[in-house]
Amino acid sequence: MIVISRPSRHFLAKKVDELIRDFELLRPHKRVSSAEYRQAKKNLDGMMERLHAQINEDRETVERLRLRLPELEAAKIRAAENGDHESWNEIDREHQAISIRADRIAAEIHSMGRDIEKISILVIENDIM
Repeated sequence: MIVISRPSRHFLAKKVDELIRDFELLRPHKRVSSAEYRQAKKNLDGMMERLHAQINEDRETVERLRLRLPELEAAKIRAAENGDHESWNEIDREHQAISIRADRIAAEIHSMGRDIEKISILVIENDIM
């Protein structure tokens, strides 16, 4: 079974977009609204830390999920050898679910990495100006 899905954005994506929008709105007025600007920059820094922590946690989850796949493959082979079609189908469903979940989390990790890059570029560009 082939599953095609749209690219995943992570659960923090909406907040990232909001913080970036706030920062970009304050950027032209950073001299006038310096306290608000500094707070917006601090919020972006905090979000980057949060994204890094989530990426690390998600990488561990993906690794644990992918380590489970060979065990399930071995169980499917045993079920097939024993002619236990019901167990084989159940194990296969679990294998597919784990594969899909691991792929979804990996896509979210990639999305978080892009957001970290976007925030970094925005802050660096602003520091140069």
